[in-house]
Amino acid sequence: MNQPILPGSTIGIIGGGQLGFMMAQSAQQMGYYVSVLDPDPDSPACQVTHKRMIGRYDDSRHINLLRQSCAVITYEFENVNPKPLQAIRDEGYPLHPNPKALYIGRHRSREKDFANSCGFQTTQYIGNLTLDSNSDEHLQKLISTIQKIGDCIIKTEEGGYDGKGQLRISDLEPSILRQSLIGFHKSISTDNKPISVIVEQRIKFKLEFSLIGSRFNDGSVRMFAPFENQHRNGILHTTICPADIPLAQLEKCQAAMRRMLTELNYLGVLAIEFFLSEDGQVLFNEMAPRPHNSGHLTIEAYSASQFELHIRSICGLPSVEPQFRQFAAMLNLVSPYRPISEIANQLLSEPECHLHLYGKKGSTIGRKMGHVTILSSSKPDLLKKLNRIENLVYG
Repeated sequence: MNQPILPGSTIGIIGGGQLGFMMAQSAQQMGYYVSVLDPDPDSPACQVTHKRMIGRYDDSRHINLLRQSCAVITYEFENVNPKPLQAIRDEGYPLHPNPKALYIGRHRSREKDFANSCGFQTTQYIGNLTLDSNSDEHLQKLISTIQKIGDCIIKTEEGGYDGKGQLRISDLEPSILRQSLIGFHKSISTDNKPISVIVEQRIKFKLEFSLIGSRFNDGSVRMFAPFENQHRNGILHTTICPADIPLAQLEKCQAAMRRMLTELNYLGVLAIEFFLSEDGQVLFNEMAPRPHNSGHLTIEAYSASQFELHIRSICGLPSVEPQFRQFAAMLNLVSPYRPISEIANQLLSEPECHLHLYGKKGSTIGRKMGHVTILSSSKPDLLKKLNRIENLVYG
């Protein structure tokens, strides 16, 4: 990027969900105009941006129209076809982050191979296997692989989000395995076609955590403190910052993350999820080439949020070191929970409690509708507040 893209320019965002919503808010606060491409005219980002383009994410015509009206394009999730984005970038158009990260991150085996090459450790895995309930040969090969690894999780190589497209295996008896695999295939393949899967070893872990960092045009990388994450039903439930990670392990992860960002020639925010095992190993789980749910609390907890760093980076603005302000926790508002109308007064009377609602239409089970960020000057007090607010929200 030769010249910075300055405030007053238009930023294009592919995807209108809550991440696009918060990207747009940050960009507008900095003086940018925002145009969003999303098939839903009532999506969160479409409700707050200057211009909305209604269309599919993989529609080359709409992506080219977005390109014509914007100075730079970014995206809010990884389930986007990287090919049309790469074609635009190859022509010299500023589209960030590098779609190569999408290509790698959308395929689990490819992602883990790349992570290992950057210096991360992973659990044992065997990928590029075929799940086909109509083929005894493929079923037997998969059963043999599972028995070789032991307790494991089977995941689709592509797709799957918030715990979808996964099967946990603990019983290794062949007949039970066969029935489990047949049922899993039928549940995820509507047309009964073969599906590519990966088998990953299950481990016992102390905690899950994430790292979020942003690489800038000058090659500098800015990172936040690690985030401790707890999930329910495969969906992020709470985040606490900072996570208590052994310093030597943390520094090793940060160094590997810098290598990954450099290898990808990356501009923008990247998030990586990890396990801290019971024996003290830090193991790579997956990457997200975008701002991350666990980083929402940076809006209040840091001098510059993950969304501001993302906008600064993709526009070629100067890098800034985000300054940590207070201990912070985030509680996701995942449907069902008590109606906001019943709890708003009590919720907002809590000191340093910040409510974010995304404006989504319809609250189906498991849908992320908003989040609450809680701040405190001490971690013990933070945990008490989080427990109190969690009980208020979920009863």
